[in-house]
Amino acid sequence: MKAKTIHGWSKLKENPSNAFRLSFEKELSFLKSNINAKEVVLDIGFGNGENLLFLKNLAKEVYGIDNDEESEELIKRKNLSGINIFLEDAEKMHFKDEFFNKVICLGSTFGNFGKSQKKVLLEIFRILKNRGEFLFSVYRFEALNQRLKM
Repeated sequence: MKAKTIHGWSKLKENPSNAFRLSFEKELSFLKSNINAKEVVLDIGFGNGENLLFLKNLAKEVYGIDNDEESEELIKRKNLSGINIFLEDAEKMHFKDEFFNKVICLGSTFGNFGKSQKKVLLEIFRILKNRGEFLFSVYRFEALNQRLKM
C-alpha cells in the first residue's frame, strides 16, 4: 500500500492546531515512559524521522520502515547514524520472528492501512517478542484522505 503523505504531514507539523500539538507532546511523553534502553524498537511509517531521532535516545536499537520513497530520502539526508531504515510495506516485513520488544505506529499511520489493517496486525504480532508491545495512535481513520488533500 503506497501512500504519499510526507508533505501533508510536514505542513501539519509546521503549524499544528493546539489539539494536534498537545497530541504530539503526549505521544512523545508516552514513548519516554514506555521505552527503555534495553529494547529494540521499530517505527512503522517513520515519515520525517522525528520519532526515530527521539527513539534513538531511548532504546538500544532503532529501526524504521516506510513505504514512501520521499520519507526514505528525507531520512538519508538527515544522516541518522545508528538508525536502521528500510523502504518496505508493513504488510510483509523482512524482519525475523520475535525480533522487536516494541513496535510503534504513531501519527494515525495505523488508520491509513485501511483494508490492510488485519494483515499489518498479523505481521506486527509475528515480529514482536513474547510479551512485546504494539504502541499506536489513531486520530481518526479518515486522516490519510485529509492529509492527501493538503
